[in-house]
Amino acid sequence: MKERQKTKSSILFIDAVSGGIARLLPEEGAAFVFPLRLLPTGVRGGESIRLTASLYDEKGRREKTDALLREMKGKK
Repeated sequence: MKERQKTKSSILFIDAVSGGIARLLPEEGAAFVFPLRLLPTGVRGGESIRLTASLYDEKGRREKTDALLREMKGKK
């Protein structure tokens, strides 16, 4: 069985910043928008950032999520 990657980092180019949204361009793949409030203060178009994402493994989180999804499906 292949081990899951727990953390991943990518370098992204900030194409534009407007209205609380940043347009980010990865080295490969399509551009996407990202909330400016989640980026370092003062970032501007033309700069590059390193974005790192990590799996969040709070004890019991999966069970809570599954229970919420079951509840939502039952209320159609």
